[in-house]
Amino acid sequence: MTTNTITSTRMQEPVVDQIEDTTQRWQTTDGCVWASFEAQVDSFYGDSAVILKNLKALPLDVRERRLYMFLLETKGRAELLLFERVDENNCNVWRWSGEEVKELKFYIEDMMLANRGISCVGEQAKSIIGEMVSLKEEGSIPAPVSAYSAFAHTVKKYDNHYMRVSAFGFC
Repeated sequence: MTTNTITSTRMQEPVVDQIEDTTQRWQTTDGCVWASFEAQVDSFYGDSAVILKNLKALPLDVRERRLYMFLLETKGRAELLLFERVDENNCNVWRWSGEEVKELKFYIEDMMLANRGISCVGEQAKSIIGEMVSLKEEGSIPAPVSAYSAFAHTVKKYDNHYMRVSAFGFC
């Protein structure tokens, strides 16, 4: 069995995750501590071909996250997808689309920085999102195996439009 040690500068003792398969780290309390401290935001600009190429290389491993979000913005249009893992094989998905969400990204990023990995960034992000947009529940789907598989279908709808895409790995 492989032991992964995660040391946080805010803790006296290292957090030890005894799970051999790190893709199941999201199921543990230690996984939340790790993920909140190492939350992730990646943004890309371009048309769908450029974005899809970048999504394939994205270092965000959605199998390690309980909660992650995809935000696509183009002139006059925005889409948000929020994924929450409910068990090893399934995720609940919520969607919002509208004209713009300029402030949402900044509020979430400011919260993540102020949080410093102490509290669950996923729950805090859900609260911010819920205050700023009305999410529509899409239901449960098989858990995506990559950021590409989770987000590519939405990007493809925008074909040659210039866009900004942001992927958030919360907890």
